[in-house]
Amino acid sequence: MSEEQIETTEPVETTESLMSSDTPSSWRDGLPEDIANHSAIKDIGSVEALAKSAIHAQQMVGADKVIVPGRDADQAAWGEFYNKIGRPDQASEYELPTENMPENSSMDEQSANEFMGEAHRLGLTKGQFAGMVRYLAQKGEQINDAGQQAVEQSKKEAVQALQQEFGAAFDQNLKMAKDAVRQFGGEELVAFMDQSGMGNQPEVIKAFAKIGKMIAEDEVKGKGGAYGFIMSPDEAAQEIQNKQLDNEFMRAYLQSHVPGHDAAVTEMQKLFELANPEQ
Repeated sequence: MSEEQIETTEPVETTESLMSSDTPSSWRDGLPEDIANHSAIKDIGSVEALAKSAIHAQQMVGADKVIVPGRDADQAAWGEFYNKIGRPDQASEYELPTENMPENSSMDEQSANEFMGEAHRLGLTKGQFAGMVRYLAQKGEQINDAGQQAVEQSKKEAVQALQQEFGAAFDQNLKMAKDAVRQFGGEELVAFMDQSGMGNQPEVIKAFAKIGKMIAEDEVKGKGGAYGFIMSPDEAAQEIQNKQLDNEFMRAYLQSHVPGHDAAVTEMQKLFELANPEQ
């Protein structure tokens, strides 16, 4: 029998049969594309490794869970809760912030210790404490700036009101008011008036201006001083009325041939100028 006539009984494995094998080349082959390519499993090499990863993840659920104390929890329970979320062990471990703080902002040691103690009682973390200190400092600066602006605006309005009322006598009356404050209260009262803002109140200034004028008039009468008084618009208007009721003055003022005419005209003109400073 020739070699060509010998028939083999064993099946020959063809390329087609190899391609139809049921054994997958990767454990991901049976998964939808979006799941198979997901980043969460890209480093997992087998079904066994995937199972281990799932078991580990399940065991980790709730491992670091922090339970918020109930309504009836005691202080110890709340203290444990605060410690777990980041409260320092001691109040002294808080640190005052230095970045993004207003210039010249400071807190004395006693106030700082009291604030740290309260922050610890409330359960603040170090970051929360620093944030609260920074907020209060910045808010304080804003309030201080607003206060300074209000003081400056008050001064401006007071000056405008008194300039309108005092007219040409503004500088004189303001000086007399300051002199009266200093004479009756000394430098302490001057400082108090400045710091409290009372020194910017028109009514206060007018009251002390009257006191100062009374003092000055007494000095003039007693020849102990030398004040050349300037009338306010209201005082000048009142003086004009007084002159108009003075028949002798009005005769000299209205009739050019009467002695004293020029002096009466000059005096009345001056009074009109003081009574109407806007003109």
